[in-house]
Formats: sequence, structure tokens, C-alpha cells
Amino acid sequence: MKVLVPLYKKALFVDLVIQSYAPFCSVDTNFNNFWLNKRNYDIIHLHWPEYLFKWEVPSDLELLLLKRVLNEWHQKGTKIVVTRHNYLPHRPNPERFVPLYNLVYASAHAVVHMGQHSELEYLKRYKELISKKQLQVQIPHPIFTNYSNNVSEYEARRHLNIKKNTVVMLVFGEVRNAAEKNLVLTAFEAINHKDKLLLVPGWKFSEGKEPINRLKWFKIQHSKSYRIFYEYIEEDRVQHYLMAANFVFLPRVDTLNSGLPFLAATFNKPIIGMDKGNIGEVLKEFGMPVIENTQLITIQLGIDKIIDLSKHKNFYQRKDSLEMLNYIGKLHNSLFQRLHI
Repeated sequence: MKVLVPLYKKALFVDLVIQSYAPFCSVDTNFNNFWLNKRNYDIIHLHWPEYLFKWEVPSDLELLLLKRVLNEWHQKGTKIVVTRHNYLPHRPNPERFVPLYNLVYASAHAVVHMGQHSELEYLKRYKELISKKQLQVQIPHPIFTNYSNNVSEYEARRHLNIKKNTVVMLVFGEVRNAAEKNLVLTAFEAINHKDKLLLVPGWKFSEGKEPINRLKWFKIQHSKSYRIFYEYIEEDRVQHYLMAANFVFLPRVDTLNSGLPFLAATFNKPIIGMDKGNIGEVLKEFGMPVIENTQLITIQLGIDKIIDLSKHKNFYQRKDSLEMLNYIGKLHNSLFQRLHI
């Protein structure tokens, strides 16, 4: 089985998925081979549609070119598989990408979903565009195996200059908009502990004033209880942030998927987030609390639960991460084989 996964630069999730099914397939990652229709492949495995245009909005001419390329692959008998990551890109005016998403999904022979919610929402959203023969398959997000994980909590806190008894709430990944920012601050305020720290290395600052209460933001800027900044964290430093935390808070309020629960699981850290998209399904499967709505009392109850959970040592009932990766690889290979029966 020959599989093409067109990559023009490193993508951590895609690297993991390729690693999972590489023992079963011959995998090529040449980006240009997709566009030039070079060589013969049994499967082309795509991820974010916008990735084909290096995250930019394609022009009408570029969409016509993509349609022609996909038709050429169809004519050669190559099957198109798309893993669904999001509803639309996390970019300003995401509706600009709708024609691209419509084209890619309408051209797919199979779509991989990372949860039941994704499949049900997809079938409703694209029912007028997709063929009834299109396969819908659920394959979970892999556990991360490619992060360094060799420091203790003590070493991590010393590295980040955090005291031993401080309760640390970590928000990892970008905090993008007003709803997410206010949710993060409300959750942190709900921690009933004097010595606490909000650690947010991915706060995406607004071009103008921050979209939260001005007095609250002034206090945050002058308080040692908040470390809010925006910085790319190198892979070998990720472990320091995860190991220093008591728990992880996931701020997504309207997102289909998140890799953060799987990152938290990698470092055996409890995590809490909203019951949205596939995220709620994953948190519940991991035995983590979820926040049903943004009412203050609901958030406070959720924070109380995660604080209590963080006092224990073993949170996850899951397979060893390498076994999990092998399992995901087998599911992909099964799908590829099924497409060519």
C-alpha cells in the first residue's frame, strides 16, 4: 500500500499519525508530488484543507487547479482520505475557506473523525455535497510520544521559578479571543487557594486593548499570580510547563478538536475544559470533569473537582502510549485496505 501525505513543513500531529501506520504502508511526504500528480499512490491522506495552500485562502483560480488535480487522482484510481480537524480554520473571517472545504470534502472517498460529535455534525453540514458511498470512520487522536519527558515536578518548578506549594493552573496553546480569555480568568479566580499561579504562555494579545474588564487587566499586569505572555515553546521545553502544573485548563468554547487532553495525558496531568465538540467526549473518556456551560457556579464546581483530582497521582486509565499509537496505525491501515477491496 503506497500512501502520499503531502507535507511542506513539520506538523507534529501528522508526524505521529504517519509514524502509527508506517509499519503497514509505504509512506511518501513529498508535497510537490500531490500537485504535479507524480508517481502512483493507492491513498492520498490529507489533513487541514488549507494546508494545501500553506494556510492561506486560495483564489478562485487556485481552487480550479485543486479541483483538476483531485480529478486527476480520481482518474488514476487513487483514494482520497481526509482527517477532519476543525469546522473551519481558526482565522479571521473563516467563511472565506468554505469553498475550499466544500471542494476537499466532496472529493474525499473517506473522512476520518476523532469523535462521534464530528461525524454527526459533518453529515449534517455536508449532506448536500458528499456521496452516500463516502466512508465515515472514527479514529482517536494519538497520545503524544515525541515530547521529552524526563524532568520531575520539582525540577520543572525550579526551572520556571515557581514555589513548591503554589497551585499552578496551566493554559497551554493559544488563547485566541475574548470568550476564551474571560473563561480562563474566571476559572483561575474560582481556585480557592491564596498561593496560586495562572501560567499562560500562549495568550494571543489583541492589537488594541484586551477584550476584558480594564480594571481586572490592570490588576493582572501588576500581580505576581499571573504569568501571561505569548511565546513559542520549543518541544524540549514543553515538559517543564506540563510537569510544573497542578492541572491543565482547556479554554476552547467553540472548537471541534484539541490535542491538549492527549498532551496532558502524556504527562499524567489532570485537565478540565468545556463540553464542546469532540473535546467533551475525550475528557469524559479520560475520567476528567467537564464544564457544561459558562455560568459562574458551573465553572466553580468544575474547578473544585479538578483541584481535588490533582491531589491524586494516577488519573488516566489508558493504554501505554506506544500501544495506543500502534492501535491507531492499525485502524488507518484497515481503512486504507477497505478502500481498495
